[in-house]
Amino acid sequence: MIFLPFFPGDKIPSVLAAADAHIITIKRGLEGVVVPSKLYGILAAGKPIVALAPSETDVATLGARQGFAICCNPDAPEEMVLAVRGLLADSSRLEAMGEAARAAAPGYDRTREAEKFEHIVRSVLPSDSL
Repeated sequence: MIFLPFFPGDKIPSVLAAADAHIITIKRGLEGVVVPSKLYGILAAGKPIVALAPSETDVATLGARQGFAICCNPDAPEEMVLAVRGLLADSSRLEAMGEAARAAAPGYDRTREAEKFEHIVRSVLPSDSL
């Protein structure tokens, strides 16, 4: 595992593409509240995700269902170690997860997600308040 220093925004696509997999962390208690925005770039780069997050989070459930992520208990860091070692030892699984990420990416486009959010807001607010 290599940790790199800060990169300017215009370099992010190349950084995302360089990794074999990415780690996304979500603190317990934030289930159903947050979906890290970096998820979208990682999917677009076609990279697998190791989610160090409660299993109820969107990253964990969507990732497991669509095959682009594995979830590790955030209270048991040894699970992440085993998951990363397992991916390093199984290049075909890593490749399959990357293909699943690439296939899932169009469904989680930022513009599409913003449009869904707008639709939800419009459906609950009175029309004269918009």
